[in-house]
Amino acid sequence: MRVLLIILPLIMLSMSVSSQSSHFSENVNIGYEVANLKRIGSNLTPDKIAETQIAGSPYLDKRFVPSIIVKVDKSILKDLPLRYNVYTNNIEFEKKGVPFNFAVPTEIETILLGDNVFIYTSYIASKNVNHSYFQVLTDGKYQLLKMHKVVFKKPENNSDPGDSCRFESAQPYYYLRYMDGMARKITTRKELIKIIQPVSKEIIDYIQQQKIKVYDETELINTIRYINKSID
Repeated sequence: MRVLLIILPLIMLSMSVSSQSSHFSENVNIGYEVANLKRIGSNLTPDKIAETQIAGSPYLDKRFVPSIIVKVDKSILKDLPLRYNVYTNNIEFEKKGVPFNFAVPTEIETILLGDNVFIYTSYIASKNVNHSYFQVLTDGKYQLLKMHKVVFKKPENNSDPGDSCRFESAQPYYYLRYMDGMARKITTRKELIKIIQPVSKEIIDYIQQQKIKVYDETELINTIRYINKSID
């Protein structure tokens, strides 16, 4: 509920007070309002192959869709054409036909990208702290977060890699975040129980008895909803 409680009142306020809203227009540089602009250089892969030569897509949705950004200072930018480049892990926006991304995404609190809610937050990876965009699947004291994955595949023996290179969607990772803490990857049922400690025996028994599959998105959503309801 935390993300929704933040974003919905602000969206309604921005729609009702048009003089204070930050629409994307020729007169408003939305990039510098959110962060410093970082132009996407030539839209190339690491192998310098043009994206148009590669099968598949690095994007969650290649289209730029009307979206809303809530910044950490609670200001709102709405009606922004955004898309999520999963491969580069960047939220991109378009201005005069040129794609840009946000150089300082830590200034962003919440993004309503079409019908999906995204946040940019810290997470633990191999005992190190990293940052990433996550889709919020379930909100509350515990947030279930989805890290989308796209991989770039090259042919094993091909003198012209542009002929059969491709982007492929991969198995996403699921993370759990408590309040405003760091997100932690859910790898096993045992790890899930460890992440949510301390909790009641009832919740632990529920996870064990249900034999939750940590790669099953629906089961994870139902489980985290159950946990949030149990601790409210």
